[in-house]
Amino acid sequence: GDIFWLRRDNPQLEFVVPEEGGVLWTTPLEIPRGAAHPRDAHLFMDYVYRPEVAANITSYVGYITPVPAVQDILLMRAERAGSPGWQSFYRELATSPLVFPTPETEGQLHSYGVLSEEEEQAWNDLFQQVVHG
Repeated sequence: GDIFWLRRDNPQLEFVVPEEGGVLWTTPLEIPRGAAHPRDAHLFMDYVYRPEVAANITSYVGYITPVPAVQDILLMRAERAGSPGWQSFYRELATSPLVFPTPETEGQLHSYGVLSEEEEQAWNDLFQQVVHG
């Protein structure tokens, strides 16, 4: 998302996935155990995953969306936009491989692995050395 926005003013800027692959970041929606209002949390999640709402979010943040219908909605908005600027913006967003990665790029990406308790402790120990010296 950051690169998508930065490239609008600086088109020579590139985002490259190394040949070895890269990490696909995600920000999950979660409900903490013991939440006071889990039903409200579910209703909120249902709301933000509606394609029209997810398209609004994607238009604002420029990040990859988990809602496949968003791309078609953005293309439709490009066709219906009243100004050339909005037409261009929605088309650029809907066709950007930074927002909608190609299958080839997706094949290069992986999620963070789940660590065992020992691995997590080792990671935290190493990270603390970086942070605190």
